[in-house]
Amino acid sequence: MNNTTKYLFNFAYDNQISIILDKKINVPFSDPKRRLVVINNYEPFPLAHEIAHILNDDPGILYFTQSKSSIEGGANKLAVKLLAEYYFDELDPELYNIDTFIRYYHIPTYLRDYCFDVIKWSKN
Repeated sequence: MNNTTKYLFNFAYDNQISIILDKKINVPFSDPKRRLVVINNYEPFPLAHEIAHILNDDPGILYFTQSKSSIEGGANKLAVKLLAEYYFDELDPELYNIDTFIRYYHIPTYLRDYCFDVIKWSKN
């Protein structure tokens, strides 16, 4: 488990969200009603995405996808914000690099413009 994943686990705990690791499932999912995330590995972006579904109070049980639909898109955007808050927290703004951030967390490239907006906001 890397430092980002530890950060996300602590963030989830602080927000009364339970996380279960189950390597037998094919796709991570969340159950906002039960405030539960089930993951199959420790990849930060899918974990942040599922946490975001709960924070967004999305309806029903939701499976990780990189869709642009409103519910999935909203979870993707909040996931980017959660990861950016951690990644850029102690980084000198002169060293900010959007493409490094996207590659590091395997963020879908269609979110690049959104990542840029979040990073630009982080510099202020």
